Amino acid sequence: VSGTVTYNGKPVPKAVISFDPDVGKGAQGPPGYADGVDGAFDTRKNGKGVRGGPYRVRVSGFDGKPAYENPYGKPLFPEYVMTKDFPKEASTLTIEVPKAPAGWDRN
Repeated sequence: VSGTVTYNGKPVPKAVISFDPDVGKGAQGPPGYADGVDGAFDTRKNGKGVRGGPYRVRVSGFDGKPAYENPYGKPLFPEYVMTKDFPKEASTLTIEVPKAPAGWDRN
């Protein structure tokens, strides 16, 4: 799986994307993951792909400015979760994270 991840219309500087089989929909197999840099990710380059079928996609995004306690930087938004039914072959995914809820404190 390759693709892009944006927040507020801008590429996310550093992201961690997790692909968990949706067991509630009968999916089986190991989870996948990818690291995103400057809004782009590719499980073939820096991660582990998926087998296809229904998955829960979890996205964590950061400002990309490492600090002692935050190696990826400060969080930009609460973890975003979506579902996707992936084909068995290579695919692309565009993730547009919606604006964080009012009052959400990233510090």
